[in-house]
Amino acid sequence: ENPTPLALNSKLDFTYEVTWTQTDKKFSHRFNRYLDQDFFEHQIHWFSIFNSFMMVIFLVGLVGLILLRTLKSDYSKYSKQFDEEENIVDA
Repeated sequence: ENPTPLALNSKLDFTYEVTWTQTDKKFSHRFNRYLDQDFFEHQIHWFSIFNSFMMVIFLVGLVGLILLRTLKSDYSKYSKQFDEEENIVDA
């Protein structure tokens, strides 16, 4: 192989090679093994499901914590502002 240096705005030629092999299967039957029910029967990966579930719970908790902290600071700010306005009206 001889690598060619790349230049800006140059065209590249991509090539590939295919080897055809003859088979005894009819064209209409060659996809049947992928449609077979046994092909789709796989072992359930319970650890991956549990790990994904725990990640979702963690992220929901994190977003909830951020939302609660933001709402708490907003509520205290508006409450303080409301108390100041009430004190001005009472005076």
